[in-house]
Amino acid sequence: MEVGLTVDYDPQQVISDINWTDRHPIKQVYMNCNCYTGQKMWDPMTVIQAVEGNDFFALSMRGTVELSQNCAMLFTPSATGNCRYQIPGSQTWSSQMLEHIRKYNKIRNAGE
Repeated sequence: MEVGLTVDYDPQQVISDINWTDRHPIKQVYMNCNCYTGQKMWDPMTVIQAVEGNDFFALSMRGTVELSQNCAMLFTPSATGNCRYQIPGSQTWSSQMLEHIRKYNKIRNAGE
């Protein structure tokens, strides 16, 4: 979540980037609801990493994750662990990630 908090995709920019169609669920939400509520791009970060790999991200050391009695996730460093988490980047990195997210809408907009 912390990584996506630094990437702000402005609602007007979203609407503009999806100008290639009137029937798009995200566009309709942004046009008809107050979407400037602080929604950031943490969901796309997980998708980008799953699809494109780790190259865009700084990652933590390996470790294991456990769920506590209070439903808190506990990360324990371990060389043999199977978990890592994304580490927030600089403001420059955040700007680059926003452009990376936007390129998918721009490609469709260009008719590709």
